[in-house]
Amino acid sequence: MKKLRYTIIALFLTILVSCSQKNETDSYAGLDYEEICEEFDKYAFEQKALLDQIRAKYKGDKHFINSFNQEQISWIQYQDKRLRALYPKDWDTYYRKNYGEPAFNGCKCKELIRLSKIRNEDLKIYLEGPDAGQKDCPIQGNN
Repeated sequence: MKKLRYTIIALFLTILVSCSQKNETDSYAGLDYEEICEEFDKYAFEQKALLDQIRAKYKGDKHFINSFNQEQISWIQYQDKRLRALYPKDWDTYYRKNYGEPAFNGCKCKELIRLSKIRNEDLKIYLEGPDAGQKDCPIQGNN
């Protein structure tokens, strides 16, 4: 139990340090919290548009739409659990107290951006078909 606690603390400190350091290779260097979160909005709007396009493309296939909606629910649940694991409920209070900066210092939005990029690429498969490495694996509606 003690070993697990130290592992969790080490993970937390690693995340804290990586989020609090300014890295010149960080594509968000120089942006404040609000600007980083506005960047996330762009990916969220892209995702909404992709979801709408997929649902329109497959609107006649109720089985697919039901399965797809369940996939999206699972994705949102994963995303929420991921954020709660990285940034527990009281993490923002801890961060403000120790660093005097806005909650998450953009870290939560950076993770949302990273996850959104992954999800958006996954969603494009439903519209464009699988990538070259999976051409022999036809998916719903693209075979």
